[in-house]
Amino acid sequence: MRDIWVECCCHLSMFICNGVQYESCPDTELFWGKPSKNMKYKLKDVVGVGDTFSYEYDFGSTTRLVLSVNSCIEREKHNNKIVILSRNNPPKIICNSCEENEARWVNPFGYNNGTAFWCKDCLKKAHDKENDEFSDEEGYLLPICNSPRMGVCGYEGRV
Repeated sequence: MRDIWVECCCHLSMFICNGVQYESCPDTELFWGKPSKNMKYKLKDVVGVGDTFSYEYDFGSTTRLVLSVNSCIEREKHNNKIVILSRNNPPKIICNSCEENEARWVNPFGYNNGTAFWCKDCLKKAHDKENDEFSDEEGYLLPICNSPRMGVCGYEGRV
């Protein structure tokens, strides 16, 4: 999940499964309460069908996910690597400028003013106008991708 869906810059992360916190770099001090466990546990050993758990990636610009285990399918092992059986559908996001074409780019600084998503045509038009304000933000454009991390901290997605 981390490698495919959220990884951008090797940030710290954690899971909370059945009330137990697992961190990528746990603090062993008791000052803040019960120490977290190391994240080296396999998920299959700490959650089961029907469980809901949370995951946080990057404690600065945090992506928070709530995940549920709906079912389990027994399959032949493939070199002890995880095999993704299914994923959510990629987002279909409409361009904020023309409100017609499918957006291909996200401007993280445009979320607050409704100019976050751009199609190829509108991006070219904005670039051709040589708008100084847009030119400053153009360097921050990131590709639309199938991840809750889209538009955050330089995340560009994985295939």
